[in-house]
Amino acid sequence: MRLCFIVDSNSIHSRKWAGYFVERGHDVHVLSTGETGIPGAKFHRLFNRWPPKVRFLPRLAKVRRLVAKIKPDLINGQPLGLGFYALLSGARPATAGAWGSDVYVTGRSRLGKWHTRFVLRNADLLTADSKDLKDEMVRQGADPSKVMLVTHGVDSKKFKPGGVEPLKKRLGLKGKKIVLAARYFEPPYDLQGIAEAFPQVLREVPDAVLVYVGKGSLERELRALVKRLGIEKRVVFLPPVNYSDFPGYLKLADAYVSASVYESTSISLLEAMSCGLAPVVSDLESNLEWIRDGRNGLVFERRNRAQMAEKIVYALRHPQKMRAFGRINRRLIREKAEYGREMRKVERSYEALVAKYKGKRGSKSPGKREGGRRGK
Repeated sequence: MRLCFIVDSNSIHSRKWAGYFVERGHDVHVLSTGETGIPGAKFHRLFNRWPPKVRFLPRLAKVRRLVAKIKPDLINGQPLGLGFYALLSGARPATAGAWGSDVYVTGRSRLGKWHTRFVLRNADLLTADSKDLKDEMVRQGADPSKVMLVTHGVDSKKFKPGGVEPLKKRLGLKGKKIVLAARYFEPPYDLQGIAEAFPQVLREVPDAVLVYVGKGSLERELRALVKRLGIEKRVVFLPPVNYSDFPGYLKLADAYVSASVYESTSISLLEAMSCGLAPVVSDLESNLEWIRDGRNGLVFERRNRAQMAEKIVYALRHPQKMRAFGRINRRLIREKAEYGREMRKVERSYEALVAKYKGKRGSKSPGKREGGRRGK
C-alpha cells in the first residue's frame, strides 16, 4: 500500500506507528509538523512559520498539494487535530487516531470541538487505545463500528526486567528506594500531586528518593513547589532520555507512579509493566483496564495525596509482593499489548479498507497499482 501519515514526527508514538509500515515494506509518506524524518519514509515538512490563528488554511493548501502528488491508497492523521487535515486532504479512505486529550479535554475553543466532532463523525476508520476513550468518542458522535481498539504497543524484547544496578550507581541512587514519575511536566499528569504526597512518604520511608524524568511547561512551577515543601534534597530531576535508553530508567523504580487526572492508555504505563514493574496509579478508567488494586498493582483516588502516599509507602515496604505483581504484568503485556501484534491488527484493517475503496472506484482509481509492498 501507499500510505500517507500526517503526524508530528518528533513524537515517538508517531515514529513507531509509521515506522511499522516502513518495516513491512509499504510505500510510506510522512507529512510532518515536526522536523525529524522517519527512516525509510518519504518526508514532507509542514512548516509552522505562520502564527497559530492563521496557520490552518496555508497548511491545508500544502497538504492538499502534496496529497494530490502522492496519490495514497490511504491517509491517516493523528492525533485528531491532524486527522482533520487528513479528512480534508482529498484522499480516501481517510482515517484518524485519537490519543486522549484530543477527545477528553473540555476547555477547548468552540471551533476546536467542532473539528474533533467532524473527524469523529466522518473518518472511515478511527483508532482508540482504551475502552474508555472509545466510549467518549462514541458519545461525541463516532460510529462505534468504525472505532478500532488498539494500543500503540510495547516491544517486550526491549522493555524487559533486569540490568539496572549500573545505572543506579552512575546516577548516585544505589541503595535508595526510588519513586519514579516519568511523564511530561504538563497538567494532565498531576506531577505536583506526587510532590505534595512525598513528604508523607519520607516520614515513613526516610531513604526514599523521588525521581522525575521529563520536561514540560510546568517544570519551573514543579521545581518551586519541591523547594517550598523542603524536599529538594530528596528529589532528582532528570532530563528526557533517548527512547532506546528509556527501559533502563523505568527499571530504576521501586515504585512507578502515574497520577494522571485524565488521559487514555498510558504507553509509559504499559512499558513499565513490560519491564516487570507493579505501578501505583490513579483510578482513571483507562488505568483500571490494566491495573487491579492489590492484584497487579496499586490504585489510589485521583488527586487524593494522602491515599497516594499510602500506596507508595506500601509499594516500597513490600518489594516481594510488587515483584510478584510485576511478573503478572509482564505476561499481561506480552499477551495483550505486544507492539507487533497490535500493529498487525491495524495493517489488516488498512488493507481491508483500501480493498473496499478500490472495489468502489474500480480500475480507474489513480492510486491503484500492481502489488502494494516492496517485500516483508
